[in-house]
This record gives sequence, C-alpha cells and structure tokens, in this order.
Amino acid sequence: MSSKDKARLLHQLFPEHMPELIRFIEAVCLTIIEDEQLLRSRWQYQAMDFDKWLTLAQIIFARIAQNGEGITAEPELFAQSLFSGDFADFSIDCIQSYTKVRKHPDDKFT
Repeated sequence: MSSKDKARLLHQLFPEHMPELIRFIEAVCLTIIEDEQLLRSRWQYQAMDFDKWLTLAQIIFARIAQNGEGITAEPELFAQSLFSGDFADFSIDCIQSYTKVRKHPDDKFT
C-alpha cells in the first residue's frame, strides 16, 4: 500500500479522530513557520534539509486552510492533500508525534 492508500484507510477506519489529528498537523505547521529561526538552529533531521521541511509545512498549512472541513470529512481529499509525494514524510512524522509522544488514548488508532 502507498502512503496515500494507508492515509485513506486510516481516515475511513477512524473518521472520529480526523478533526483532532488535522488540528494537530496544522499546529505543527504553524509552530514550524512561526519558530523558523529557532528550529533551523536546532535542525537534526538528516533525511531532509530544514528549508524543504519548512516548505512542506507552509504548503500543508495552506492546504488545510484551503480545504477546510472537506479535508476532515473526505478520505480521498485527506490522503491527496497530506500524503502525496514528500508531503507523506511530513504528515507521517506528525502522526507519529500525535500517537506516540502525546500517548493517544485510542490503542486501535495508535
């Protein structure tokens, strides 16, 4: 399965978690955008340089704003907007933080 296929399936299986997950991804994007200088100075992610990560955050933030409730309600729009190409790396990283770092309460979702 591709990242988009997995994202679509995740949305279909857990639609009730999508609003909060998308708000979390949006907040991560905003943090990266607003704290650019601090994060740039501490950047350690070897697979991608900070400028690329920042660009992904800016585009994903704009896509969430542009698609509004649609991205929350439609599995295909969710998958296409957040999990195509390099966007998948960013969104997967967000989901890992959302489920592991903050200890998500739904074990099945995790």
